[in-house]
Amino acid sequence: MAEAERPALLLVDGTNYLFRAFHALGERIRGGQPTNAVYGLANSLIKLREDHPGAALACAMDARGKTFRHEFYPEYKGTRKETDPDLIAQIEPAKDVVRALGAALYCVAGVEADDVIATLARQGLDAGVDVYVASSDKDLKYLVAAGCRIIDPKDGSIEDARRIKERYGVPPELMNDYLALCGDAADNIPGIPKVGAKTAAKWLLEYKDLAGVVANRDAIKGKVGENLRANLDKLELSRRLVQLKADPALVEEICQRFSFNPQIKARMLRSKAPAGAAVKAVAAERLAAAADFAQAARLLQGAARLGVAAALTPGDACGKKIASLAIYMEDRALYVALAPIEEEKDQAADRKAALAFLTKLLANEKLEICAFGAKEILHALANDGVAAAAKIHDV
Repeated sequence: MAEAERPALLLVDGTNYLFRAFHALGERIRGGQPTNAVYGLANSLIKLREDHPGAALACAMDARGKTFRHEFYPEYKGTRKETDPDLIAQIEPAKDVVRALGAALYCVAGVEADDVIATLARQGLDAGVDVYVASSDKDLKYLVAAGCRIIDPKDGSIEDARRIKERYGVPPELMNDYLALCGDAADNIPGIPKVGAKTAAKWLLEYKDLAGVVANRDAIKGKVGENLRANLDKLELSRRLVQLKADPALVEEICQRFSFNPQIKARMLRSKAPAGAAVKAVAAERLAAAADFAQAARLLQGAARLGVAAALTPGDACGKKIASLAIYMEDRALYVALAPIEEEKDQAADRKAALAFLTKLLANEKLEICAFGAKEILHALANDGVAAAAKIHDV
């Protein structure tokens, strides 16, 4: 009997891919809107799906606003030019593309896409899952040391430890030390003045790691040695800036997202995700008639914590409403389509009964709900007159 294929998790740096597509592809206008970045991202995600058909797919993108790195280094990424308005206009449509392709989307305030990827990668590795990270960012290379494989966006090839050592002169486990010494002009990470890639690699190989370099700083001759000794404070700062944040609390909260969305589950099944993959397959019970909602209300009575996912109707924030909604509790999932679905036009639920059910459910002040895109969901519910007293956590 052939050995069963291990489950796999494919983590995509959506921000990285979106920026690459925007700058690599020429102007592409459809309906008066720029679409080159969205088009490139869609093509890349489809190709990744084709190359890794059995993998659970998740895409992380930078959330708006500053990150925890700005708290101790306000100049972080301060040298970057203003983002092109044509690219900004494609960020929200890009998120829609990710969702439409059946991938889980993560935008976590206060951290970057790289931090989310590092968190999920470590969770996947701990669970015995093969983890692939699709990104060209150098600060993610160190994950290879833990067992991840990096997918090069340029050609889809796999970067292993040998290839990283050949390219940068140091093994994956020293990549953060390497970047701390070299700095990164793109992110305004200072590093040590006049210390380039070759010098950084030479020091790390000779002295084992960054701590070894610092311990032997007096033995390093010449101007670069002087610069090292004079900039130890910048070295520590650079090390903190390149260190990705794999937050245990974030793991607990964010990884629920793989299990309580039946829509994503269904799409993953169509992509033949292997049993035991990071996406937990949960059979969703469709709610349609008033009797269904009455039964669901009894089922959820006394629930302390629920997961919620929703798809919204098109339009601006003032006009969007809930098109479909999924509720997850332990190993049970409920699904309701409040608006007709294109391929299931006769499956729309009794909207009045559905809204009454949601109104009563969300009126429970003791109920905790984990949702993604919670703000948008709350706005859409408000457009239908549904208010929430429950505690909402946006993962």
